[in-house]
Amino acid sequence: MKKSISLILAVIMLFSVVSISAFAVDIATPKATSSNEVSGIKVYWNKVDDAVKYNVYRRVGGSSSWVLIGSTTSTKVIDEGVSNGKYYVYSVRAYNSQGNYSAYNKNMTYTTKCVATPKLTILVNDTNGLKLTW
Repeated sequence: MKKSISLILAVIMLFSVVSISAFAVDIATPKATSSNEVSGIKVYWNKVDDAVKYNVYRRVGGSSSWVLIGSTTSTKVIDEGVSNGKYYVYSVRAYNSQGNYSAYNKNMTYTTKCVATPKLTILVNDTNGLKLTW
């Protein structure tokens, strides 16, 4: 009987410790935006206090499938895995050192990659000026 009571008390104490440590710490949600760059789409956001990393997600406009495009300690990424003429939606989530995370950014940004810069194949300096071929 005494062993049963001791066992029950030990289990109660264990659960009370677990429930106290289960409270999550709130972490702010980053405010993200994006812009077109020559090499892709630049996604950038504000620094979040206590954040040690950020996960950046992308989906093609009209799709419901999200893809993790990177995890970084910086406050920006350039998504080079995009195609010209397509629209993309981005979301950023912050994480702290305890593994707590923010909500997904709700101000998702639609943007499209600009047409790539042409690559010069011939550059000739003649009497009439420069001749460019691409």
